[in-house]
Amino acid sequence: MSQDIRVRDPEFNPAFVPDVVKVTHRDDLSLIYKVLRIAVLWPLRPHLVSYKKSYPGGSQRLYHHPQRLHGVTIKEKKASIPATSSPADYGASSAYAFSVPDRLWMYDFEPPATGFEPAVLPAPLTSANSRPGASSGPGTRRKSNAGLAADAAEAARGPHTIYYFAGGGFRAPPSSEHWKFCAQLASALSLPPLGNTPVAERAETHAHVVLVSYPLAPHSPARDSLPLLRRWLEQALAETAKTNGTVSLAGDSAGANVALSLGLWVADRIATLEGPPGLTTLTRSHTIPEEVPGYGYGEKACNSNSDDSSSSVPATVAAVADPSVLRRLRSIMAISPATDLRPGRHSASRADADARDKVLGQGAADEAATAWAKGSGTDGQSRYLSPGLADLANLRASGIRIDGVIGTADVLAHDSMVFLQRCREEEVPGRWLVWEGQMHCFPLAACYGLRESREAREWVAEVLRGEEQGNGRRRSSVTTMI
Repeated sequence: MSQDIRVRDPEFNPAFVPDVVKVTHRDDLSLIYKVLRIAVLWPLRPHLVSYKKSYPGGSQRLYHHPQRLHGVTIKEKKASIPATSSPADYGASSAYAFSVPDRLWMYDFEPPATGFEPAVLPAPLTSANSRPGASSGPGTRRKSNAGLAADAAEAARGPHTIYYFAGGGFRAPPSSEHWKFCAQLASALSLPPLGNTPVAERAETHAHVVLVSYPLAPHSPARDSLPLLRRWLEQALAETAKTNGTVSLAGDSAGANVALSLGLWVADRIATLEGPPGLTTLTRSHTIPEEVPGYGYGEKACNSNSDDSSSSVPATVAAVADPSVLRRLRSIMAISPATDLRPGRHSASRADADARDKVLGQGAADEAATAWAKGSGTDGQSRYLSPGLADLANLRASGIRIDGVIGTADVLAHDSMVFLQRCREEEVPGRWLVWEGQMHCFPLAACYGLRESREAREWVAEVLRGEEQGNGRRRSSVTTMI
């Protein structure tokens, strides 16, 4: 059963809602998974999420990362991030604008060549009145030079980059499961699209995956990390615009929180730049004190935070003022996201989820939230810390999709379902997979051969590839269009 509901408010611009929210519900559980969660996961839960090491501030260089997985080559690269002349644009006060080293370590997953080259062909001719500027006349199908050039530009879109933020309670670097998941995802995305994929979309579906080593708590909590990540993302989108490419942000658990936070900031930034009547400009709820003791400021602090002596990046840059650059961000993929970091919110539904959660648990979730929100002064109330509290109007208006995966045997599932309902109510387009009885971050268990995890990973790849066809091997599933 499906229902397609679209906004009919005459003052609402339907061009800003290109799609509907599509939710796929599944409830099939394999025997091997049922045995695994009772006999293995439950006894090990106290040890599955533990933080034995505290990492220094800033992006961590992952010296012992794998070089090759599943035929995919993993290459390290460093993004040098210049200081900013307008720290308030990134939610940072000048007092600690440079407290986090101005560079990010990233890991590019390069799959083997498939021999597939995205076609760069003009779009099929359409009727003359289908595009402004096309030639007119009864029965004619000819287009003006401007119309043909626009079609050629659309067909020649650049590469699509997926920046992945690994979960780990905001305090741990990527695990072996994260590396394997990203490698398998990169391999799947390198395959040619299905035969019914429109020609104009094939360039964008030729995507690649980049794992971001973002700064970790407790030494780099959100108040320090998010301004740095916003500066980096703005720079990455500007570079992407030069190649006519596009970007998606993806992550699991804590990493999904980071991806959602950055997406919300981009949407709010677009609103600020464009102003009324296009979008809704929001006032920041995340207030930051003007003075933070112990944090350096100025040229000396900026230089001391960078170890890239060969960098040609300018010392200081202004914020991007062109909203079309920020619109290169097309979507967010949130797997088992942490959407509400407010502490002490215990209820019967969360207690039930905690009893069924064989991986994370309420205690570990609260501990992670407290570490990330440290020093923010908002107690988790900021929409950039708790995306579930955010006004999503700017996301909808900017055309940024939110896709996600939820397993209901997860202590974070209640908040994730509330966030999904918010996306429905506020008409934020996207596709969601809700799997009854599945554990926290279950797509990452595909490397262990679990059928459900493998099919969920394939679903994620299909959504990121932009295909509208679902997994042909679904069992006991219902798709609802909201």
